[in-house]
Amino acid sequence: MFYMRTDNMIDNLGKNNGFTLDTCFLIQAYKNPEIASFYTHKGIYGSKIFINEIALNEVEHNGFDKAEIVLKMKELFGKIIVKDVTNDERLFGQKLEKICSILHPGDSAILAFAKRTSTILVTLDKNLAKSCEFFDVDCILFQITQKHGGQF
Repeated sequence: MFYMRTDNMIDNLGKNNGFTLDTCFLIQAYKNPEIASFYTHKGIYGSKIFINEIALNEVEHNGFDKAEIVLKMKELFGKIIVKDVTNDERLFGQKLEKICSILHPGDSAILAFAKRTSTILVTLDKNLAKSCEFFDVDCILFQITQKHGGQF
């Protein structure tokens, strides 16, 4: 698999407080650690990495062990910060869902968390990335392309 980043947010990191990893990214980084290589580029190593409990619960719902995911992310990124989503963020996420029909409850809470913490949301979910753009939340969208016969 080949991962292509479709953002320009890393160049603008100064206005952000780090990165929030969403469910899709957590699963892909666990299965294919090379996707996390963006973190070692452009002098951003050492930036804060947030994982919230909503993303971890969704990971578990998809059949993965939360503890294994957290340990793998610590291995890939060094220090990570696991945070709860506050009631205010949940309510804010519900308001976002009413405005943007492509958001579902998990994504809306993760988006609300990223917006409130002024972090860059890292995802593979195109709809979540569109929602980030709509709500003015910085986002890194990775796209997965398959290798066929040595071609990308």
